[in-house]
Amino acid sequence: MTPESASEARNPRRDVSFSLFIAAVVLVGLVSRLRPAAFHGDELFRSFPTEDGYLMLTVARNLSLGLGMTHAAGSIATNGVQPLGAFLQALAFSLTESGREETVRLLLTFYAALAALTAFAVFRLGLVLLGNSSDARRASALAAAVWFASPVAFFHTMNMLETGLYAFLVVVAVLVFARWHREGKGGPWSPGRCAVMGALLGIAFWARNDAVFLMAAIGLAHWAASTAEASLWRRVRETEVMGVAALAIALPWLSYNLWGFGSLMPVSGLAHLRPGALGSNLAAAAAALFEMLTLVASFEHHPVQNRPGFIAFSAALSAFAGAALSIALWRNRARRAELAAWLVPVVLGIGLLSFYVLAFDAPYFLRRYLFPVSPFLALLWAWLVVRLWRRSGSKRLGVLAPFAAVALLFNFAMRDGLFLPRGPWRQHQFRGVDWIAAHVEESAWVGAFQSGTVGFFHDRTINLDGKLNPGALAAIRAGRHAAYVIESPVQFIVDWATIVEPWYESSPELARHFEWVELDRARNFAVLRRRP
Repeated sequence: MTPESASEARNPRRDVSFSLFIAAVVLVGLVSRLRPAAFHGDELFRSFPTEDGYLMLTVARNLSLGLGMTHAAGSIATNGVQPLGAFLQALAFSLTESGREETVRLLLTFYAALAALTAFAVFRLGLVLLGNSSDARRASALAAAVWFASPVAFFHTMNMLETGLYAFLVVVAVLVFARWHREGKGGPWSPGRCAVMGALLGIAFWARNDAVFLMAAIGLAHWAASTAEASLWRRVRETEVMGVAALAIALPWLSYNLWGFGSLMPVSGLAHLRPGALGSNLAAAAAALFEMLTLVASFEHHPVQNRPGFIAFSAALSAFAGAALSIALWRNRARRAELAAWLVPVVLGIGLLSFYVLAFDAPYFLRRYLFPVSPFLALLWAWLVVRLWRRSGSKRLGVLAPFAAVALLFNFAMRDGLFLPRGPWRQHQFRGVDWIAAHVEESAWVGAFQSGTVGFFHDRTINLDGKLNPGALAAIRAGRHAAYVIESPVQFIVDWATIVEPWYESSPELARHFEWVELDRARNFAVLRRRP
């Protein structure tokens, strides 16, 4: 009997306490996700779908109505959503005859189930990456459960966007990659196995276009796993088969983008493809990585995330974690075929960080863009926790853990959020919806820069910031956005005052065609109406 197994035999209550703790934490995740599915009306709609989540829901609903991939009551074609998520949501709408309330309730259940599947995949991945020891099993279970209930994963997997779906496919792709390399013991892959791996990457591309970084990460990790039985040249040829299979799957969406809209990148990406927000992006990336490394708290709506001390500490912690993992991989380079899968999240994370920090101007989306690496950081976090837990030898810690999880569950039930209640952005998100419902007829056209929530409840809504509307994006780039809106059928413009007011003052022509109905700076709400 090993010292570890002897310790387990002497402490059976520790295993029982750990199991109860895992069960209680999973219960936190289940309740937090499924509870809003019992809500009705406004409270249901104000639970999880984010502003951009409503953009995808709008396009998906139009798909279910036979209007194609469009917005603005089917009048404007778009490619500003990720296709796989939109098609799955369109299927949900078709099952409910395109009913808004019924579909959102159905999708809440679907995304909760998808998050549970992702957590199970994280557990299985942990058993492959961390080994089959008792500590590895505990760390895998802890990572899966805490990731499932974490506020970091909680909102991103229930936002009605592709985020949760893409994270699931990333974990599955790495799980398949790791298992096949471990089973093959460094040997060559068959063409069929390479084709399946490539097809899985192609499906991930349909979930989110930046899966090109996942493809690069898998390819580089596969090269790094070259051995005497499978040379580097053999690995290169295997990745060529993967690439062909992935391209075959991705080609229809790429063709739709290029021939229909003139660019391989969707219009939603082109709208933010502007460098110049390096400082804000770096601060947001540091906060996002800190949250994913700790898992237990989200600071997305807390002012601490903008303080220099917090940013510096977060950046240092992230750099330390990256350096520690790199050193561990280098020291174990003799086992490169077995550990190659760890290179995937490293290369993927570097690719996502480099692209979105250097080339994008949307720091408020960095958490969502970097979210696919969170399951791997959860495994590292859980491995460290389990090792520290075992070394502490504290029986009291093992007994108190389940009670702590129950306390977290009570905290959620009382506060409508795990550690973090829903922020004031919910009020901003629905202020326009409520105003339109009270003052605007269904036949009237509305324009909005943030058109997701407004457009989901008012069909005749035209997107003005270019994330969904190629015409608006072209007008912005040509410097004639005011003329575009004036020439459009828009009768009302409803949005945040911080967006509408500077835009209104940017062109004297706008004052000749639109007048103020509301300008409430305190509530950050504004409405313009076309002059008679």
